[in-house]
Amino acid sequence: MNANELIDGAEAYFRERYEKIVDFPFVTRPTIWICDHEAPASRRCRFCERGPSEAVTFRLKAHAGPELLGSKTIRTKNECDECNRRFGTGIESHLGNRLAFVRSVTQVKGKNGAPSYENPSRSMKITHPRGKQTFTLTDKSLFDKALASKGEAFSFDLPADAMSMMHVPSEAFKALIKIACSVCPLGELPECRPAIHWIMTGSRPYISNHLVVRTFTSGPGDAFTSKVILLRRKQPGQEPYMWCILQVLNHSFQFFVPFCPSDTAIMKAGTVSIPAWPYRPDNIPLQLPHDTFDYWKEDWSSTQEEQISIKAGFHVQKAWVVNGPNTSEELREDGSR
Repeated sequence: MNANELIDGAEAYFRERYEKIVDFPFVTRPTIWICDHEAPASRRCRFCERGPSEAVTFRLKAHAGPELLGSKTIRTKNECDECNRRFGTGIESHLGNRLAFVRSVTQVKGKNGAPSYENPSRSMKITHPRGKQTFTLTDKSLFDKALASKGEAFSFDLPADAMSMMHVPSEAFKALIKIACSVCPLGELPECRPAIHWIMTGSRPYISNHLVVRTFTSGPGDAFTSKVILLRRKQPGQEPYMWCILQVLNHSFQFFVPFCPSDTAIMKAGTVSIPAWPYRPDNIPLQLPHDTFDYWKEDWSSTQEEQISIKAGFHVQKAWVVNGPNTSEELREDGSR
């Protein structure tokens, strides 16, 4: 099945079985506010379920999606300061560490702009001086390729050991689920309650596979709009009740909300095969065969701290060889990915 057939098949699948109930850009005007209460006295945190009468405060700026993914203006009034701090130093830090290379190379602008990155062997460094991305790679084969290009554009596969930062995959997965639960409409919140309980306590039946469907579309990052989408199953079936899609520039992360009461019959059936068609938001540009679209499935269920290796290919628009302070030569890249 080629990319066009895959995209057409996925579009037909989701159009037939699902309806969109949330479609929020990460950066928009005016700010999108998610609020469950009508009066301050009735305000409660979606996660710990406490309110002002139980000595919790709501003073901090709470984002429904973490800023580390570029989410700026989807704000929630349903997250207390204690939970906000807990998520920021806990599950969201694991998500940020897993996606450290992706966030840097795709120039995802967090609280302090796009993050820098350096691999464990220090043979590759990514920085963003004055908003322009610069790769520094110490690899002789790249120097030869750059010189041979004589100023013309060229492509290469990453010759260095690109690694994530240390993280626990299951904690990073909880951070994804937390985003879905934060943007979920109030009327659908009962479907998210078991997942919220699992995020807060871990006390849910064990699920053997934390499925995340990843997609990547090549092209410059400014051609993409980051957003969060929630899809709801139209009628009873063997598919998950609720899918969430995070489009983070070129990348997307697709996962279903676990433990929804509407999925009880599915889970009781024993081993379940989840149709994992990659959902493609309407705003994603694609002009095959010039652009590429890839997807793969990942399991984020491990409870052990780990690093993952990343493979990547790049198209260089401009490159030059310079003398660096600690090496005889460097290759600097400034171009599209």
